[in-house]
Amino acid sequence: MNMLLSNVIPAITGFNTQIVNMGNVRNRGLEIALGGTPVSSRNFQWDVNVNLSINRNKVLSLNENGDRIFSGNNDNNSTHVTVVGKPIGQFFGYVLQGLYTPQDLSDPTVPKYPQVYAGAGKYADINGDGRITDLLDYTIIGNPYPDAIFGISNSFSYRNISLSVIMNGQIGGQVVNGLRQTVDNLQGFFNVSKEWVNRWHSTQDPGDGKHYGVPSTMPSLGHRLNSVWIEDASFLRIANVTLGYTLPVEWMKRSGFMNGGRIYVTVQNLAMFTRYGGANPEGQSVNINNTLSPGYDMTSYPLSRVVSAGLNLSF
Repeated sequence: MNMLLSNVIPAITGFNTQIVNMGNVRNRGLEIALGGTPVSSRNFQWDVNVNLSINRNKVLSLNENGDRIFSGNNDNNSTHVTVVGKPIGQFFGYVLQGLYTPQDLSDPTVPKYPQVYAGAGKYADINGDGRITDLLDYTIIGNPYPDAIFGISNSFSYRNISLSVIMNGQIGGQVVNGLRQTVDNLQGFFNVSKEWVNRWHSTQDPGDGKHYGVPSTMPSLGHRLNSVWIEDASFLRIANVTLGYTLPVEWMKRSGFMNGGRIYVTVQNLAMFTRYGGANPEGQSVNINNTLSPGYDMTSYPLSRVVSAGLNLSF
């Protein structure tokens, strides 16, 4: 499948970029749908439908030089990278290896960055030049695409009572918890989350090894996109539950003017089960290109739980 990309052109033309048909991506997938009636008797019936979808994409080519495409934005740095041989829009940032100790600061063989201090985040030196530098030491730190997405619908009926339960979810895949851009910032500009009580305080009280100490210099690299921001996006959502009761035919006949009736209660987004720390593992920042920068959740709202009741009558 061909890709539409922005290509840099000479400014003498009056434009900086133009959309060109350049690059190729391959998609391979599998979809499975199964349905049946496990139980069927005179008074009780259970119908179930299950669907499963698997998709894998791989960039085959991008441009004449095979240059990487950077996308997204965190603190004026890219959050995603698209490279040949990988899926589109992989998460791109620092790999956190712990926190700097006073011994690290005095050791010239330990790679550092200019704003380093005891208790600061210690990142991997990806390019091996002995320094920690924005973008140059960024690497692929996660994959936004799930291993599979699925849906399950169940329908139960017992005499005049009916119950339907619809669930959906995904297995695998990761998401960037973009809220960490602010709640992981200890420069004094924002509120922070309660997990920061486990931050580095001193050599004697180093915390959990993942939460850096209050910066002694500004600016700090502590709130840059790194591997800690990448979370498991697997989830199971109970999307809809409807309980209904069909009014007996005898009641309708007695009325003299009604042919049928049904009372029901419906709950949408009843519950969600996930290890993701944000509001919605399917959240996507509205100001980031979804194609080249998928899976970046920047303070998305949780899905509302809606309860409704109704009465259907036929005459």
